[in-house]
Amino acid sequence: MPHALPVHPHQLEVQEFDSYALIVDLRAAEAHAVDHIPRAVSMSVDAPNAGRALTATLQAGDAVLVYCDQGGLASNTAAQRFTALGVEVDVLPGGWVSYRRWVTTGVEILARSLQWRWIRSMPGGVSQALVQALHERGEQVFEIGKVFDDERVPGWVIDPACKAGPALDSRIVERLRRVDPGAPVWVDDVGSGTGEPLLPAAMQEALQNAATWHVDATLDVRARILHTTLLQAGLSDVECLAMLERRLPSKHATAIARVCNIRGSVERAALLLRLLDSVLDPIYVEATQRWPSELARRLELTAATPAAIDDLAAQLISDQIKP
Repeated sequence: MPHALPVHPHQLEVQEFDSYALIVDLRAAEAHAVDHIPRAVSMSVDAPNAGRALTATLQAGDAVLVYCDQGGLASNTAAQRFTALGVEVDVLPGGWVSYRRWVTTGVEILARSLQWRWIRSMPGGVSQALVQALHERGEQVFEIGKVFDDERVPGWVIDPACKAGPALDSRIVERLRRVDPGAPVWVDDVGSGTGEPLLPAAMQEALQNAATWHVDATLDVRARILHTTLLQAGLSDVECLAMLERRLPSKHATAIARVCNIRGSVERAALLLRLLDSVLDPIYVEATQRWPSELARRLELTAATPAAIDDLAAQLISDQIKP
């Protein structure tokens, strides 16, 4: 039986994937690497004994879903083989084309049907820390950095191009389809070196029209939060700056080089403060100038402590701070 998911407008003509113990992608391995249904494993329909190996760990009553991009040719062949092994198997109607249509439509529908609550802040991880505190208090959250699998510098996707494309939409829909549409969804604020929006247009538009809070914090508070987060992730100064050097657009090369030049001569907190002030903040400000910040309710985080962050989250949940 499928796992219980919230009922929302994104119930289109595709099975509930959670009901399957195994999902098999019969397209070329290269296509699978670009994008695939979550949890799907790649298998060649021509590979001898591939189906037997994949089903070896299945238990009685487990079901398999297969799909291809050959109009059902590969799926039907594989389905016959799984059936011969005594396994319950379904073929995805319409195959990969149907799934991609479902994802594309889902991004549009879900982006416009959910109750977004956007927590914005200058770079350094303030927005991420507050959204995480809301999550720990039982609130629904959508963390953009996790969608990009890129949390090495909180609040910053180092190289969005490497994570963009069809797979990004799949990851977004996989998360949003599990959200309760009757409750708010808190989302963090993430920038990128390109200065361009990271999310699909429909979702970016929904956020710009959402209830929005902008959290003000001094440069020192933001540097301390960034410092703590990087320590917890085990990321060194050298690794952090090297990533930025490699992946920020060339127009920022001079600014990042100046920060790198003081590495080793100042304490880590001071180095991160300079990184925020001279590199990440200017990129963020340039990218957000076209967004109407006067519509956002402004908050203030006065300390980088977990207690201060949790207190702000508690106020938001209790509606003491209205949008």
